[in-house]
Amino acid sequence: MVIAHESGMADQQGIAKTYDKVMTKFFWPGIHGDVLRFCQSCDICQRTGDKGRTAKAPLQQMELIDRPIDRPQESHCQSGGTNHPCIRQW
Repeated sequence: MVIAHESGMADQQGIAKTYDKVMTKFFWPGIHGDVLRFCQSCDICQRTGDKGRTAKAPLQQMELIDRPIDRPQESHCQSGGTNHPCIRQW
C-alpha cells in the first residue's frame, strides 16, 4: 500500500487511486477498508489534504464598546514584598 499510495514523484495518490493500484496486483477480503484506513492515517495527507468545505460566517456589524469591560481582571499585586495574583474590578 505504501508504494501504491506514494508512487508518482512523491505525490500522495488518495484513496481511490491507491485502491485501484493495489487492486491491480492484490486482493483480500476487506481490502477497501484497509486502503481507506491506511490513507486516512497518512501523516502527509492529514497535513496537506482537503480540510473540507465549511461555509464562512457572514460579516456582521459589531457594537462599539465605549467603557471598560465590566468583568474582573486578574493582575499581579505586590504586598509585603511578595508578588501574587489579585482580582481588580474596573
